[in-house]
Amino acid sequence: MITPQMRSLVRRMLMAAALGFLAVPLYFAAAHLLRLEHSDLGRTATFVVMALYFFTCQFLLSRGH
Repeated sequence: MITPQMRSLVRRMLMAAALGFLAVPLYFAAAHLLRLEHSDLGRTATFVVMALYFFTCQFLLSRGH
C-alpha cells in the first residue's frame, strides 16, 4: 500500500530530478543571453540568476519538511 509519506517522497524525488535536469539548459541560456564582451558583469549576472534558481529549488524541495 502506498502511504502519503511515500507519495510525498516520490514526488520530491521527481521534482528534484526535473529541477536538476533543467539547471544545465538554464545555465547555458543565462550565460549566452547575459554575455557581455570584455566585462565580468555577464559572469556576475549569470551567477545571480543561477543562485536565485538554486534558492528557489531549495525552497520548493524543503516546503512542508
